[in-house]
Amino acid sequence: MEEQATAFKIKLELEGVIFEALKVNDGIDVVAIKIIGTNCPLIQVACVFDTNDRGAQLRCYSICKVSDDKRWPILEFINNFNAENRWLKLLIDGKNEINCETDIMFNIDIAA
Repeated sequence: MEEQATAFKIKLELEGVIFEALKVNDGIDVVAIKIIGTNCPLIQVACVFDTNDRGAQLRCYSICKVSDDKRWPILEFINNFNAENRWLKLLIDGKNEINCETDIMFNIDIAA
């Protein structure tokens, strides 16, 4: 786990990306990045590395906020999207914000 997280942090540093490195739940490595775009609010991205060093979960929080009157149509869209996409999942949290999650599998024979 630490090897992959360290390689990721080095790459972010080389690219000039500001990040926060955390250890949670018995040493699980998390690399957190905050992204601010022209047409989007602050999006928090967390890369959570598996303890077996074979993969990670990429989670994007607060992509956008859904108004109460649009919640059900958006939930229908998200349900259809999730049914058609194996590796990417959208969801609406309790604050009506759309979040996104995906799994990343490493080939440990060629991973940096």
